[in-house]
Amino acid sequence: MPDATETEAPRRDPRPALATYYAVYFAQMGIVLPFLPPWLAARGLGNGAIALLLAANPLAKLVAPWTWGRWADRSGARRGLVVAGLVLASAALAGVSMATAAAALFILFGAYAFAAAPALPFAEATALEQSERLGFAYGRIRLAGSISFMAVAAGFGLVVDRLGGTIGLRIAALALALAAAAAVRWPPPEAP
Repeated sequence: MPDATETEAPRRDPRPALATYYAVYFAQMGIVLPFLPPWLAARGLGNGAIALLLAANPLAKLVAPWTWGRWADRSGARRGLVVAGLVLASAALAGVSMATAAAALFILFGAYAFAAAPALPFAEATALEQSERLGFAYGRIRLAGSISFMAVAAGFGLVVDRLGGTIGLRIAALALALAAAAAVRWPPPEAP
């Protein structure tokens, strides 16, 4: 009779999926953070309304961790929640790019902020878990996100100048969908 370790399928190396995840997740941040406020101003929102809308992100970070963390603890489906959250965040951000009414912008951006809230903490937990289990340097994986953010934030202004901010938001929504696809390839969380 074969040993249990012989019958288990070999585990896939999680580093490419994690590095890809960080790169595309932070690419969308490199678009949204610098280019959303001028895009909102071009849509006719005043400074006060823009500040209020941007406050949805930190507000979501107050409420969402409790909600998403509770779902993750109860279900054990951290990876699935990240994928679902990013798909919802992608759809909401695509909706932001098409919205014209201020109320719709507030609702859709709030949905984006709430749905994307677990993406980074759950990625960090997964990456740290895997780096400890496999003995690789977490910082090298996380560096993909930092480089991506800097490159996109620095270079995307040319794209926005030529094609407009709306295309930027749609590309950011696509990046969230790509991050969800990368998260599908994460290994499941380690058993407690």
